[in-house]
Amino acid sequence: MRFAFLLSYFGEGFHGLVRQPGLRTVEGELLSVLSDLGYLDSKGARSMFAGRTDKGVSALQNVWAVNLVRPPVLGQINAELDGIFLYGYARVEDSFNPLRRARKKWYRYVFPRRFRRKDLERMRRAAEILVGEHDFSSFCIPEGRKTVRSVDRIEVFNQGMTVMDIFAKGFLRQQVRRIAYALYMVGEGAWTLEDVRRRLRERDPVPPMPAEGLVLVRVYMDTYIPADEEQLRRMLLAWEERRVRAKVLADVYGAHVWFQI
Repeated sequence: MRFAFLLSYFGEGFHGLVRQPGLRTVEGELLSVLSDLGYLDSKGARSMFAGRTDKGVSALQNVWAVNLVRPPVLGQINAELDGIFLYGYARVEDSFNPLRRARKKWYRYVFPRRFRRKDLERMRRAAEILVGEHDFSSFCIPEGRKTVRSVDRIEVFNQGMTVMDIFAKGFLRQQVRRIAYALYMVGEGAWTLEDVRRRLRERDPVPPMPAEGLVLVRVYMDTYIPADEEQLRRMLLAWEERRVRAKVLADVYGAHVWFQI
C-alpha cells in the first residue's frame, strides 16, 4: 500500500532531507522509525518527496510518499520522531510520485534584519527583474540540469524581520537562497538593480544566503491530502515553542484551510 503524507520538520540538527550513509537526515529518521514500528514493506519503501531541501532548511509542509504494509497511526509514529511531524495522509496509487504531482511550491526566506521602507522598495524592484522565465545559471548549483526556470511571483515585506516569499513550480538547487542573497545585497545598498540584471546576463555566480533562514512553507498538489487536526495542532505548537521563525510565520498559524490540500 502506498501513502502520501503531509510532512513538517526543523532543518536544524539534520544533514538534509534525503538519506546519506552515516548522517542523520529526515528521510533516514522516518524510515528507521517506520521500520522499528513494523510499517515498512519488505519489497521496498520507494520513498519520494515533493520538494528536496538542503541541510539546515526547514519545512512547514512537504509531501512524502512511501509504501507501507498497513495504514499508519500518526500519533504512534510522531511519538517516536524528534523534530519531524507527520500531520495528515492519504492512500494513493502505487505509481504516485509527489514531485511530479506538485503544481507549485512556496518558499519563504527570513532575512537576518529588518529593512527600512526605501530599502524594501529597492528589493521589490530587484525581485521584479527575477520574476518570469530566465536562465538562472548564476543563481543555482546546476547539477547537470537545464537552468532555464520560470518564477511565478516574489513578494518582499516586513513581518517581524524582512521576509521574501517566492512561488514557482520548481526550483534548482540553492536557487531560492541565491535569489535571496541578491535581494539582500540590493537592500543593503551594496548592489544596484543593474548588478542583478548583469548577473542574469553574464552568468556571474551569486553566493547563497545561510540555509537556516529558509522554510518550505507549502507544496500545492493535484492530490487531496487531508490534515489530521490533532497532529496539525501539535505540529504548530511545536513550531511556536521552538520559536523557529515564529513571528514571521504567525500569519499561517491557525490558518488550517491552506493545509487542506
